[in-house]
Amino acid sequence: MARKPHSQETKDKIRESNLRTWSSETKRQEHSALMKGKKKAPMKPEHRKKRSKWAKDKNIVRNLRAYWKKPENKLKQSERVKLRFTDPAERTKASETTKAGMADPDVKKQLSISAKKRLERPGEMERLAAVRAKGQYIAQTRCPTSLEKAVMTVLEDEGYDFIFQFQIGPYLADFAIGNIILEADGEPWHRDKARERKRDGFLKSKGFVVIHLSDKSIKSNARVAVLDALKAVR
Repeated sequence: MARKPHSQETKDKIRESNLRTWSSETKRQEHSALMKGKKKAPMKPEHRKKRSKWAKDKNIVRNLRAYWKKPENKLKQSERVKLRFTDPAERTKASETTKAGMADPDVKKQLSISAKKRLERPGEMERLAAVRAKGQYIAQTRCPTSLEKAVMTVLEDEGYDFIFQFQIGPYLADFAIGNIILEADGEPWHRDKARERKRDGFLKSKGFVVIHLSDKSIKSNARVAVLDALKAVR
């Protein structure tokens, strides 16, 4: 027997109850502690089909577009995003979440599959090429990591002429100083050694000398790490 849909009044009550619950920091922390370590059960085929149907529903799409056209909603989202990148606690939380995700083989496999599917979309490669040409790597060029900031400070203090996030073929080099490439290796992003070797091989084939600075050496003494590495190849 099919379940009767909720009345609008019931929906409003449910929404208000959810808002009261999830606006409480204590409730969110309790839920986070409860879910920590648990893996989500795979979605049932009937639920997947239902979600797909919702995604194709023109009314839902139209309502979402109308929501994001309102300046006040855009402003709210903008403030939430700014908070994530400016609040030290939020940055630490995001960093820990990323590290935990990248350490999970299932997550890495799913990200790889998603990326491959995205690249198979018609016109995606052309779009990426246009983005690269305009240098619109916003997350990487405008928000350097703490390791990159430390290396950048040393290079600036020593008067080196460098380019940050230098495009070489399909790759972005952290720092280009003439024909020398300096890479600040944050641990979560450089665990795929095979990919690193392929990338380094490509850069070397273009005449660049590639230097990798480990996160430990930068955190220990960025100045010594950078200057010793440059001295060794000059």
